[in-house]
Amino acid sequence: MQGRCFTIASERVVMSSRVENPAAQLEIHGQLAEISPWPMMILDSRCLLVSSNSSCRKLLHSSISLNPGTPFEQLIREKDRPRIQDWFDNLIAEGNPQERESKAEVSIPPGSLKSIRCRLHSPISRWRKIKLTAKQFVDADQCYFLICLDDARHRIKNKKAINKQRRLMLSLLDNTGAVAYAKDLRGQYLYINSLFEELFHVDRLSVKTMTDYDIFTDDVARIFQKNDLNIVQSGEMQRTQEVVPHDDGLHTYISVKFPLTDSNGEIFGIGGISTDITEQLHNQQELQAAQAVQRLLYPDKSPSFAGYDMAGSVLPAESVSGDYYDYITVAPGRVVVAVGDVSGHGLGPALEMVEVRSYLRAILRTEVRLDVAMECLNEFLYHDLRECAFVTLFLAEINFQTHSFHYVGAGHRADFLKANGDRICLPSTGLMLGVDERVNFQFSPQFVFEPGDQLILSTDGICETMTPEKELFGREGMIDFVEAHRSEPASEIVERLLNTCQKLNGLETQADDMTAVLVKRI
Repeated sequence: MQGRCFTIASERVVMSSRVENPAAQLEIHGQLAEISPWPMMILDSRCLLVSSNSSCRKLLHSSISLNPGTPFEQLIREKDRPRIQDWFDNLIAEGNPQERESKAEVSIPPGSLKSIRCRLHSPISRWRKIKLTAKQFVDADQCYFLICLDDARHRIKNKKAINKQRRLMLSLLDNTGAVAYAKDLRGQYLYINSLFEELFHVDRLSVKTMTDYDIFTDDVARIFQKNDLNIVQSGEMQRTQEVVPHDDGLHTYISVKFPLTDSNGEIFGIGGISTDITEQLHNQQELQAAQAVQRLLYPDKSPSFAGYDMAGSVLPAESVSGDYYDYITVAPGRVVVAVGDVSGHGLGPALEMVEVRSYLRAILRTEVRLDVAMECLNEFLYHDLRECAFVTLFLAEINFQTHSFHYVGAGHRADFLKANGDRICLPSTGLMLGVDERVNFQFSPQFVFEPGDQLILSTDGICETMTPEKELFGREGMIDFVEAHRSEPASEIVERLLNTCQKLNGLETQADDMTAVLVKRI
């Protein structure tokens, strides 16, 4: 095959060069050899080397000097030399009728003189099998030969490499987890991978006579045909969403389709890789439903009491949050403010947050003390939470008539900021929820709410925010922020606090959910 390409290429160039400048054949053939990817050399009528290209020198590995004037016979195995000399003689005779008559007795007939096999010197294996293909040309009345060297071993090696690459590509397509295929311009399949076979119950041999109309319903096939036509008309890769029937129902795919082109850039078919996104779409719909439910469960507004300003908000790290805050009225003028954090973030913790809310509201309907309520809640969560999951929770029962509050903390703390500048830490009074079945919680002493005092409840997503300088925002940073804005409404302070933490993260993904509730006595 390579010998045929050599001959065709040289014949085309020589034919065109004859038209351009018949007196510059040596220069033209030298340029042809230099740009050729194949090993080539030029010999004169005495079989002396005129020039060789880099591929030729690489093939022979400079085992013998390839300087101009080097006899070609030095490169040939001695046993082959007479046969090669006859070959050259007959080449000359082919181009000259008088010479042809005088060489009528040679052993190789003129019709077989285009190519010949021999062994050339090689440093790798002493003699290398080579197929020589020659083209005779004349320059300034001198006869020359353009010789193309076809290395059988190299060709076999290239063929093995191509086959290896083909097997690798087929293996990748068979294990890619997506449906892969190729079609010609008539819509007939040229190739399908193993997943295509499995899902649509066809095999690679029989599919080569099929179109989409033989595999899918007419409605589906028409859509595929329309999408394929767009690829051919645009000549560009396109992404489309396609719905395909499976044994278990309809599946949605993202299909990346692209034109297949030949060596001349002409489109001869369409290739495609289609990825099943049915499960992702289902999960997305579930997540959207969870978001809608969660938005309904968060307080739509804060309680309103004379002389007080309250606000709370959540900034989730993902689409749904594992953080929890709530206002639960337990008696006239008495409200339990709750802030909690389920370990992790995402859909799982968000669902567990809903469970915490439901249990807590049911328990507090009995008007039990906060420490007893927390112990009951812990027993429920111990049996229900995911393995290794836990919940931190802070409950503050505020009596707006007596301007006082008690609290219980389960692995969770809060901060009471006095109008005189004192900062009172409200530490946890018991273990986090869901870790141990039997846990006792302490009921805090009473704290008095005076005008100008602020109670700030938050989750650790705020305090653990990292600045661009990789410094921790910290609890002190949060308290300083609240103190610096104490003259502003509670809703603005909470909103600004969360926005500030979000900006501090910069372009980095938010590491955790953030929740803050602020209660101010005016």
